[in-house]
Order: sequence, then structure tokens, then C-alpha cells
Amino acid sequence: MYSVVQMPNQLKPQDVEAPEQDAGLFGVDRPGVAWDWMMQTGQPPEGDDWVRPQVSEAWYRCIEEYRLSPRTSLLRPHAIMDFENGGRTAPATNLDVRTALATMAFNLQPVLRDTSVSLLLADSAGTLIHALDAGSNLGPMGRRLVRLGESWNELIIGNNGLGTAAVLREPVAFDGKEHFSSVLHPFATVGHPLFAHDGGLVALLGLITDQRSSAQTLLGFVRIAGYLIETNLFECQAPGAFMLRMRLNNIGAGLTGQDCLLDGLISLDEEGRIVGATRTGLNLLRAECHSNILSKKVETLLGVAIGDLRACASRGEPIELEIPDGWRLKAELIVRRRPEKDVVQPSRSSALKETGRAAAGLVLGRRGKAANAEPWRDAVLEAALQKAVNLQKQKIPMLITGESGVGKDHLVRRIHAEGVRKGRPLVLVNCAAIPRDLISSELFWLCTRKLHRRPHRRQDWQIR
Repeated sequence: MYSVVQMPNQLKPQDVEAPEQDAGLFGVDRPGVAWDWMMQTGQPPEGDDWVRPQVSEAWYRCIEEYRLSPRTSLLRPHAIMDFENGGRTAPATNLDVRTALATMAFNLQPVLRDTSVSLLLADSAGTLIHALDAGSNLGPMGRRLVRLGESWNELIIGNNGLGTAAVLREPVAFDGKEHFSSVLHPFATVGHPLFAHDGGLVALLGLITDQRSSAQTLLGFVRIAGYLIETNLFECQAPGAFMLRMRLNNIGAGLTGQDCLLDGLISLDEEGRIVGATRTGLNLLRAECHSNILSKKVETLLGVAIGDLRACASRGEPIELEIPDGWRLKAELIVRRRPEKDVVQPSRSSALKETGRAAAGLVLGRRGKAANAEPWRDAVLEAALQKAVNLQKQKIPMLITGESGVGKDHLVRRIHAEGVRKGRPLVLVNCAAIPRDLISSELFWLCTRKLHRRPHRRQDWQIR
């Protein structure tokens, strides 16, 4: 293979882009020259003088393993078809996790408002399952790239933030001609893998923007957002009866970056066996992968039994642990659900009443332990309900809006049942036929209108 210096195509400096547009993510390489060389020879450039090792290794995978060609002008995200069933391939992430992740990703929208950045959420295979802003500021090509159901898998379109993050299992960013596909050259893409409690890849969080100079900043943003989403997902989805929250006693020692700012979490079953851990928790336990700690008792790793942890928690005493390398941890034990042996048995009369129900459930579903299972919950509804109950305590009026059939009536009745006015009558008012401006002025006093003479009250808020 020819070296980059001995290019047989006689590539001249004036044939490439201007230096400011061809400086790479960190400004020390020349991906434009390297990509043009690869375009003409069909081979990735050798050496680290032209592109970062992460880029050259990704290009090598695209050519040697995936048999992709940079000359192909149609290397763009597209749906993976299941020809046997005559449709698109179903998302790899289950519905419950997709719903929880979409809710968490939606909370990031205010941070990205009024920017030319689109937030993407893909399943573990790289198929888009959620998009915010949908490329509205990225032009026609940007909107085409962020359609739901399209695959960003590295096998399909070459290296990119989402697809390569799934391959490397770490946050990555690519700028302009660092992408294998020319379709992505006007953009910068960033990706962060999201892992489950057992270390399995469940989703990918990504960003795309035409403001390529912001790639490094977005990489830092997606690292923080990814860690926070993983922690929230762990608290919602991880199994176990107990959760142990840990943090370094001295945050300046040992870990660096986001690991110093976030608590490490591990989940335990009734016997004290570890059934899940976040990546920060994994690092605090000095473990390389989840398989090294899963199913092991916490006493083996931390030198304290689950009974002692529960005793300290019940007395309200602080828990301090010491692990190898002299690290000292502050810990807190959280009871997520009560073990079966601690549940008070019902009276005989109550037990007799439940016998018929239990038998019916056994016949219908054979769900022997379903009585102890947690009820079905909707993350979006629970968040809205909690916010509304808190507002009700402050006597702030609320306007519930939404399409027909989404459950507005159900939400209002739940708010009343769990709020401070649950013992008082409930009157539901359907505002569908009332103009929005009239609702704002008459119910919330937000503006002075000719329809009334009530003065403007700045302290009242409109909550939707």
C-alpha cells in the first residue's frame, strides 16, 4: 500500500478544503486529505498523522469488515427490512425501557431549545426510536437523517456518533470528513451508549448538528446526560430488594470526571447478592466488568453483611466502607421493596377473602408470585401527577390540555384523589369550547382585556 506522502493520484494542496474546515475534532489532523485519499484508492490511510486512531480504525472496519465503499453516494441511514415478515425490523429495546428512556430524553429538550442540535435516541442496534427537534434547523438533509425507524448502525452507513458508540461501548464524536459517508460531512455527530443494570447495551443517546465547531462541547454534554439517564434508568428498572448508594469519602482521590460527581449504585436481593450496578458503582468496586460482581454477596466485596447494612440503616447511622487501595466510601442503604419474610401476614378473615382471588389469578395466568409484583406504572403520568399535586398545595390553578382520549379526565381524578382537597367535592370543567385567550384571562388573570376590569396579577402563574 502506498503511504500518504507517495500518493499516486498527485493530490495537490489546493484540491483540498481550507485548513479551518479540515482540522479534525481536535485541530491536529487533516481528515479531508485522508478521506480524499481513501476515496481515490479505496484503502484507509496508514499512520496517525492524518486522522485520529479512532477514525482510522473505524474506516478500516468499514472497508475490510463491512465491505463499504466511500464512493457510494447513498450511504445514509435507512430502515433495516425484515423480508420474511414483509416489514421493518422491530426495535431491539423493549417497550418499557423505550418509554422510560423517551421520557428522560424529553427532559433534555429545554437545554437544546433554540439551537441547531437535534437529540437522537436509538435502540441497541442503532435504529432511531425517538428524536427531538427532528432536524428542523438542519435543512432538508438533516430532516432526512433523523426519521424514526432509520438505522445508524456502523454496518449501514459507516462510522458516526451513534453507530460507533455501540461498537466501542464508549462516548465518541466525529466531525465533518471524519465520517466515512459523505452524506454526514456537513455535520458533527456525537453518541453515548446506555447500559442496563447487568452491563448489557440497551440504547444509544446521540446528537447531530451542523455547527461542527461545537462537537467537543457536545461530547462533554452527552457524557453528563448519558450518565444521568443511566442512573435514572437503573433506579427505575434494576431488580432487587435493596439499593446501596456509594460515594468516595474524598472525591479528589481515585476517580475522575463524572465518576466523582455521581453516586455509584448497586442493587441487592434479599440475600445480599448483587444483581445490578451502574458503571460508577462498578468503578468504585474496582471491577472491570459486571460479570465480576453479579451474583456475588456484598459481604464478599465490601466485608459487611446485608443484615448489618439494614441494621445501620434502621438506626439512622452513617455507613462507611473501606475497599482495596485504601478507598473509603460513604454508603446509604435504600429499601426498594420489603422482603417477603418481613411482610406482616393478613388476618384469617382477610386471608379467606383473598383465597378466591388468588385461585382465580392462578387459573388465568399461573402467576404464583404475582401478588407481590409491583403494579403497572406510567412514567409520564406519574411525573405529571406529582407535579400537579405539588402545585395544588400552593393553590396554583392548573389547565390540563391534550388530545381526545389521552386520559385528561383520569389524570384530574387522580390529582383530586391524591391532593389536599381529596375530601371535598370535585367539579370538572370542559374548556374545549372556550377560546384559549379567554381561558388565560378569565381563569388565570394573565392579561387585562376589555371583557373584564380585573387588574393584572403578576404573581399568578399559568400551569399547563
